[in-house]
Formats: sequence, C-alpha cells, structure tokens
Amino acid sequence: MSERPVLDAIRAVLNFKDTATISEVAKYAGMTHKQVLDVLNANGTMVWRNRKNGHITRVDPRAVHCKQLVESDRFYFCESYGAWAHEGYCLSFKGHDDLRQSFESKHWTGGIGDSWQITKVEDTPENRAALEAAGLKLWSEAEADERLWREPVSPAQREAGMSEALDKLIEEVEDAGRDAYCADSVMEVSTATWRIANALAAFLRTQRDAQREA
Repeated sequence: MSERPVLDAIRAVLNFKDTATISEVAKYAGMTHKQVLDVLNANGTMVWRNRKNGHITRVDPRAVHCKQLVESDRFYFCESYGAWAHEGYCLSFKGHDDLRQSFESKHWTGGIGDSWQITKVEDTPENRAALEAAGLKLWSEAEADERLWREPVSPAQREAGMSEALDKLIEEVEDAGRDAYCADSVMEVSTATWRIANALAAFLRTQRDAQREA
C-alpha cells in the first residue's frame, strides 16, 4: 500500500499523457474526489495545474524543497565567473555578511572599453574551510527530497497498520508466554509478564495515535 497514493497516481497518469484530471487521480488512488482535492490544496505549491479546467500538468515536491534549501543560509555554492568567457570560480552564499566582507575581493571583468568591477569570494580551500567552520555545507542537489508532500493516512493504510501491529503483539505475547511457561524462577516469570504488558502498552499506544490522526 502506497503511503502517497495521490502523488503516485498523478505521476503514473502524467507519465502516460500531458495532463491528469481529478477523476483519474481519484480512480487510481482509490479515493474520493473530495479527498484528492483536499490533498492537492494542502500541497498546492508543489502542484502545477490549469486554473481554467483544473487539469494537473506537473507535480514536483522535490523542486520546491530544493528551492527552499537554496534560498536558506545553510549552503554555499561553487559558481563560475567571467563576462565573455570563464575566468575562474567563486563561492556564493546567503547571509553571513561578516564572513563575506572578510573574504571578498575585487576583480575587473569584461574587455577593453566594456569592463566593470565585481566583488567575489574566491573558491579556495581556505575559504571553503572557513565557511564550513561557520556551519555552511557545500550544496548538493541530493540534499533535496520529497518531505514537504503531505497526505493523510487512508482507511486502507490505517487498517493495514492495525493488522501489522496486532500481528506483532500476538507474536510478542506468544514468545513471552512460552518463556513464562518454561521459567525456572519467579524472576523469569516476572520478566515474561513485563514483556507481555509492555507489548500490550505499545499496541494500545499505536491504536491511540491512529485514532488521533483519523
């Protein structure tokens, strides 16, 4: 059972054709039209659609997360600089103005009659080390993922989770019960009883959390 049936259904349809409708997504996700709309509205910044007919044209939670990370002050980037040709590499980052002022240097770029001065942080091992000592990391697109996408737990997922938790409870109680039956001391019986009580408590917590999410 998919944990993101709406997202998976949209991708499956868009992999086949250019747009996806609410009806198509609802059909393949096994959900009602209203449930699909609720998910799409909750994740609106990650869904591209035709506002006139409601057809979905693109879905990309990874790109949105990537944009958020790029605009944060947690990373630095290695970039090329030069007016008409590549002249070297520099480091760019947001915030940390004190570091920027310490490392910036001036550089003339362009050609005769059409040149101007730029400021840059040269890409050197020393400058990279200073940025990383300040808590910045070299940017990698691998940092971005799909964690921003949110879908409620469906009834089918909830039922599957309850069944799995119940199977685990039965297994743990049976194991502890066998240990108690074969126990040679009161301490071993007490330990087995504690394991049963602990397994039951874990199961009840799981069901309580599922009810809160429902």
